[in-house]
Amino acid sequence: MSDSVIFDQLSFVQRGVDVGVPREHAEWLAKEHTQTLEKNLATKTDVANIQRDIENLRKETTTAIESLRKETTVELAKLETKLTATFGAVQFKIVAWNTGILVAVGGILAATLK
Repeated sequence: MSDSVIFDQLSFVQRGVDVGVPREHAEWLAKEHTQTLEKNLATKTDVANIQRDIENLRKETTTAIESLRKETTVELAKLETKLTATFGAVQFKIVAWNTGILVAVGGILAATLK
């Protein structure tokens, strides 16, 4: 199949003349129509280039997504480490406060029982 579109200018002009369009006008319209078709129709090469561009974009997008996935995994691991350390510190403070309260209550109880 050809990359061009068949447009029968002669037939176009004749049909225009048959319905009352002056020949000069019909010829001008045929030429304009042909130029518009030639400028605006996609060719097989255009389609192949677009398909290649889409495939390249797909590959780039896949690579970018994989990169983001790896970066996200690393950042989540860092956050998990920080949260674990913070949770450990909070646990230690709670144990220290509880121990202090128990010692105080024990002291108050011992003083009361004497």
